[in-house]
Amino acid sequence: MIELPSKHAISKAFGRKASKYNTHALIQTVLLETLCAKILRHIPLKGKWLDAGCGTGLLWEKFRSIKAGCGEQIGDPLRYFGMDISAEPLLLMSVKKPGPVFQGDIEILPVKRNAFDLAVIASVLQWSMNTSSIFYSLRKVLKPDGLLAYSIFIEGSFRELHETRIEAGLTVPVHLENARTYIQCMNDAGFKISKNDSYEFVDYKKSASEVLYNIASFGGTATAGKLMNRTELRKFCDLYESKHRTSKGIPLTYKAIQGIAYCSGPGKHND
Repeated sequence: MIELPSKHAISKAFGRKASKYNTHALIQTVLLETLCAKILRHIPLKGKWLDAGCGTGLLWEKFRSIKAGCGEQIGDPLRYFGMDISAEPLLLMSVKKPGPVFQGDIEILPVKRNAFDLAVIASVLQWSMNTSSIFYSLRKVLKPDGLLAYSIFIEGSFRELHETRIEAGLTVPVHLENARTYIQCMNDAGFKISKNDSYEFVDYKKSASEVLYNIASFGGTATAGKLMNRTELRKFCDLYESKHRTSKGIPLTYKAIQGIAYCSGPGKHND
């Protein structure tokens, strides 16, 4: 059963671990690098961009690093805005001086309509049951010719962890759809996909406790419902290893889709 943590719990979890996110969120970093490359290859660096769920500003760092490697700087005519549900990551991002940063909810963006040329969402949709609402919200704040760059974890991600949680009588704390459903939600909201790629990674650790430690180190362990005590956690790790151990180690699977979409209309239920 899926039982998402509250928005307050998600905010607190990522806030506590904000300083460690860039070090431990390795798969997210790889996905941000490929997304950054897509954006730079297909979208001119101009106008107003919104990084919705920006965290510590890792995507901004990737933009700046790639451009610096080409002997270029990011600046006018680009204005880069960062928004996140958690305040602590925004403090870290603000030091990098990308542009304005503000706290907000991606389901109800605190932004005027038709304000941005590009919106970016990366590794955030799994924390919401309201996928359609998020895409409609993003569509509203984009200009009629605006673009959406996305990186979305899909069904099959975290498979080993979720199977173990279910067998242990625990709920699954994230919501994942298949790729077709996410694409349909974007279409319904008034987007048309111009570029979409699929990715799959398997991250191997020496033990299940190391898998859990790595996730906890970047704030990804926000849960709802029952929390495990030390004895239960040890039994959980034993179960995880007995079910999923391989010759390469203890796996955790990540699956994602990533691409660029453009605004093609007001959406089926636009208000």
